[in-house]
Amino acid sequence: MKGYKTIRLFDDFSLPCMVSIISTNEESDWLDIAIPEAIFEKIYHYKYPLTKELNPWLEQVDEVLIKLAEFIYKHSPFDLAMIGEEISGYTNQQTFPLNA
Repeated sequence: MKGYKTIRLFDDFSLPCMVSIISTNEESDWLDIAIPEAIFEKIYHYKYPLTKELNPWLEQVDEVLIKLAEFIYKHSPFDLAMIGEEISGYTNQQTFPLNA
């Protein structure tokens, strides 16, 4: 399932995003919220690589995504949540070192 939505930040900017739900029998299910980097470039002073040290406004984006994850968790608990650039390709809940 895919759909296009917006996420409202604390400073009243709305960011367009694509929301995808991916479910397979062999691996973890995913709820993927993708915000195009070009949108960040239009709204904020954007520097690559996309780190909080170079882009302090990312803290605000992360806060909104964490609040969204907490809301979702209350209604549908999950084992793992990740925030980051192209993060969904890094790992899954079986390989993530939870005690790190």
